[in-house]
Amino acid sequence: MRTYRYFEWTAASGGQLSGDQLMDALSDYLTEDGDIARAMQMLMQRRMSSGEQKMQGLRDMLEQLRKRKQQQLEKYDLNSLLNDIREKLDNILQQERQAIDEQLQQPQTAAAEDVSPTPSQQQTAMTEQRRDFLDNLPNSLTEQLQALRQYDFLDEQASQAFQELLKELQQRAMGAQLNAPPSSSDSDRSAADDAQAQRDMYRDLNQQLQEKVDGCPTDFQQFKEQHPQFPSAQEENAEELIQQLQQQLQQWRSLLESLSEPVRRELEQLMDTNLEAELQAQRADLENLLDQLAEKKPTLQRYRFKGREEISLEQAQMLMEQLQQLEALEKQLEGIRWNGDPQQVDTDQLRDQLGDEAFQSVQNMKDIASELEEAGYIVKTPDGLQLTPLAMRKIGQKALRDIFFFIKRDRLGDHDTRQRGGIGMPTEDNKSYEFGDPLLLDLGATVFNAVSREGTGTPVSLQLDDFVVRRQEFLSHTSTVILIDMSGSMAWNNCFYAAKKVALALDNLVRSTFPRDTLQIVGFYTAAEEMKATDLPYVKPKSFGYNASLYSDYYDMLMGYIDVQLDYRDVVRGRTNIPQGFTNMQQGLRMAEQMLSKRQSPNKQIILITDGQPTAHCEGDRLYLQYPPSQRTITATLQEVKRCTLKGIAINTFMLAKSYYLERFVDQMTKINRGRAFYTTPEQLGEYLVVDYLAKKRRRIA
Repeated sequence: MRTYRYFEWTAASGGQLSGDQLMDALSDYLTEDGDIARAMQMLMQRRMSSGEQKMQGLRDMLEQLRKRKQQQLEKYDLNSLLNDIREKLDNILQQERQAIDEQLQQPQTAAAEDVSPTPSQQQTAMTEQRRDFLDNLPNSLTEQLQALRQYDFLDEQASQAFQELLKELQQRAMGAQLNAPPSSSDSDRSAADDAQAQRDMYRDLNQQLQEKVDGCPTDFQQFKEQHPQFPSAQEENAEELIQQLQQQLQQWRSLLESLSEPVRRELEQLMDTNLEAELQAQRADLENLLDQLAEKKPTLQRYRFKGREEISLEQAQMLMEQLQQLEALEKQLEGIRWNGDPQQVDTDQLRDQLGDEAFQSVQNMKDIASELEEAGYIVKTPDGLQLTPLAMRKIGQKALRDIFFFIKRDRLGDHDTRQRGGIGMPTEDNKSYEFGDPLLLDLGATVFNAVSREGTGTPVSLQLDDFVVRRQEFLSHTSTVILIDMSGSMAWNNCFYAAKKVALALDNLVRSTFPRDTLQIVGFYTAAEEMKATDLPYVKPKSFGYNASLYSDYYDMLMGYIDVQLDYRDVVRGRTNIPQGFTNMQQGLRMAEQMLSKRQSPNKQIILITDGQPTAHCEGDRLYLQYPPSQRTITATLQEVKRCTLKGIAINTFMLAKSYYLERFVDQMTKINRGRAFYTTPEQLGEYLVVDYLAKKRRRIA
C-alpha cells in the first residue's frame, strides 16, 4: 500500500518526483553497467531537475553543512565564554571601590565643612584594609571569587549582586553537563532545596544507569515522575535517555577540548568550586557509567574557532550542540554515498539545518525504489532489484532523445533515398500520371491543366495528359547488425559507454519508427557473441586477463610482442585462464554475416564500432592472439570483409580513436567493401551514427 506524506507548502520545495522522472534521470547511469543500486547512488550524489521539480544532490547538501559549520567557527570566539562573568564581577568590584572611596573621603569633607560626626579611625582603617584587599586580588577569576566569598562588602548592593552571581554560577555548574540548568517552578524554594533536588536526581539517575550496566531491568517511568525537572525527562525510554546524555557529555567534552589551556583550566576550576563535594562525586560517577554504556569510545572533536564575537557559556553549549548535529548529519549523508541507504537520515534535523528543499530532496531519495517499482521500472527479486522491459525501453528512448538533442536539423525523416517508389507516404512533389502509378491524384493541378487546355466553362473535360499525381517516398527495408568492440581498450575514454548508448538508441528507433527493419547486436573481443538490447546495460568491456600481466608495464599498458595460440573451443567453453580483452574483429564479422544471410531484406549492413586494429583471429579451431597487430591477423580479417562484400553486405565503420595504423586498416576495408568510414569521438558517435542510419549520407568524414 502506498504511503502519502503531507508537508507544509513552500516554494522552495520541489515536491515528490515521479517514477518516470526518476527513471529518466537514472538512464545514463544504468547504461554504464546496469547496476540499479549504483545508479541510484550516483543520482543521489548529483542534483537533478525535471521541470519545476528538483532534487538536491548529496554533494550540495554536504557542502552546505560544511559551509554552515565553518561560518559558526569563523564567527565566535569560544575563549570569551567567561567574559560575561568577569564583566559582572568587575562591575561589582567597581561598585564596591566606589563605596570605599566615598567612605575614605568623608573625614576630609567633614573637616572642611566642619560637619560632625566623622568616621572613627578604626572605621577608616577597616575601609583602607578593604581597599588593599581588592587591590591585591589574584588575576584568576576562580581565585578572585574564592577570595571574595570571605570578603565583607561595604556596599550592600554590591554584596547582594555578588551573592546573585554566586547563585548563578552554582546553577551553571549544576546544569553544565545536561545543557539545561534545572529551574524550579516554586519561587519560594531556596538554593539549598535546589541543591538537594540535584543530589537526589543524580543519585537516582546513577542508580538507573548502574542497573543498565548490570543488565537489570530499569523503571524509567518512575524516574521521570520523581524528577520532572530533569532536562531530558521527555525521553521515552532508558535507551533514549542514555543516548541523549552521551551526546550532551560529548558536547561538554568537545567544548572543553576546543578551549585554550588557560580558559579550560579556569572553567573546570570554576565549575568544581561551585559544586559541593557530593555533587562532584555523583557527576564523576555519571560520566563513568555513560562511558561504560557507550558502544565505542567516542572521539573528542576539537573545533578551531577564529571569530571575534563573544559568547556566553550557555550559548557555547548550544553552539556545541548545533555543531555536533551538523556533524551527525554530515556522517549520515556520507553514509548514503557509501551504502546508498537514505532511511537513516534524520530528516527533521536536516530540515532545521538546511531548510525544506533539502528535506524534500532526502524524502525523494527515500522513495526512489518504491516510485520506480510502482511505475513498473524495477522489480524486487531474491537477487536484488532488476530492470523490467519497460525500463529498458525507457533507457533506449532517453539515449535516442539525447542524440537527437545534438543533431542540428529541422526535421529528421525516414530512410531517405534518391529512388521514388510506391511504398511510402505521399510527398508534395507532383508528376504527370504514367501507367502503373498509384492514383494519388492532385485534383487542383489536374483541373488546372484541363482548364488551361480548353478554357473556362463547364463541364470541364479531362484527358489522360491532364492527370497529375503525387510522388511517394521510397522507404527502404534494412537489416542491420551493430558490431561493438568489447576489447579491454574500449573501457578508456567512455568509448564502450558511448557504443552501448548508441546501440540502445538505435534499437529504440528501429522498434518505434521502422518496425519492418531488423536490428541485432554482436559484441566481439577474444571471441564474439550475440547480445540482446535488454542485456546491454549490464555488459562491460572484457579485461585482458592474468596472462597479459606478464606483458604489461608499471601503468598496466601492454608492451612487448604477444603471440599466443589457443583452441577457440576453450574460449567458447569459458575457460577462465584465457585473456578476453583482445580484438577478434574477424569472428565478429563472421557472426554478423551469418545473421544477415538469414534475412530477406534487400539492404543489409554492418555498423562496426571500434577503437583499434584487430589483434586476434581464427584459423579453423585455432585462435591466434597477436600484439601488436600482425599482418596475418589483418589479412584474415580483410578476408572476412571480402566475404561480406560478396554477399552484398555494407560495412560502415565508426572509429573512436584516430591513429595512422587504424586509419590505414579502415581504408583497406572501405576499398574492399565500398562502405563508409567515420572518424569520430565517443561524444559525437551517436550524432554521426543515427544521422547516417536515417539519411544514408554518402560521405566520408575526415
